[in-house]
Amino acid sequence: MGRRAKPVKGKADATRPLAGWAPKDEGARVRDLEKRLAESLEREAGAVRREAEAQEQQAATAEILRVISASPSDVSPVFRAIVRSATQLCDATFGTVFRFDGELITVAANQDLTPEEIAITNAVYPAPATRGIAAGRAIVDRAVVHISDIRNDPDYVARAPVNARGYRTALAVPMLREGSPIGVFVMWRREVRPFTDKQIELVRTFADQAVIAIENVRLFNETKEALERQTATADILRVISASPTDVSPVFRAIVQSATRLCDATFGTVFRYDGELITVAANHNAG
Repeated sequence: MGRRAKPVKGKADATRPLAGWAPKDEGARVRDLEKRLAESLEREAGAVRREAEAQEQQAATAEILRVISASPSDVSPVFRAIVRSATQLCDATFGTVFRFDGELITVAANQDLTPEEIAITNAVYPAPATRGIAAGRAIVDRAVVHISDIRNDPDYVARAPVNARGYRTALAVPMLREGSPIGVFVMWRREVRPFTDKQIELVRTFADQAVIAIENVRLFNETKEALERQTATADILRVISASPTDVSPVFRAIVQSATRLCDATFGTVFRYDGELITVAANHNAG
């Protein structure tokens, strides 16, 4: 028989467990792995959600720019496109765009209101800008107004017909041109659920786009009117040059241009000889 090997002095026997040692809890290890996996999936889902939101916003912006380009003389389609995108992307129940002329607030476009709610809104507006309503407060303060619950807002004094719509949370973002309010976007939720900072910033962006659209339409119409006036003046000067001995063609050219440029139904030029008034030319008169 062979001799048994003697244990090495100073070294523990590898076949014997150390004092106080215990196998690792497999359940804790599994729970730790599950937690890390859940966190990883949550981060991934968040990234996918943010990417989807960014793509939606880019698509909305591209659509609004397309509408602005296609409507150089009319801002109404732009308002409808913007309030539609704002209501959808901000998860609002419904939204409204208002115009402000310095005295009265008027409705410019609605999204997701029922016919009954539209009738209620039209019964209230036009209305002056006051702090008692979200739209008016944003105009008066020239700042974003975010009311978590209008029923708990001491300054909110909406008229009963408006309250019948049953909204609770309001977000109003003014449209400012050189610091002066020219309109306001209002987003509503029927339940008490405040808007996020990201959603508020998004409505700010939409409000800025609306101001750009309004300015584009104003400049386009001003340029068009200036060109029409210049063309009319040139036509009249041409008629004057071609009629050195007869003023009748000049009167006809003038009344025709004046009626068209002033958007009048009809026009008349009269002569006065010191005693009597006589008709010199008509345009669109029966």
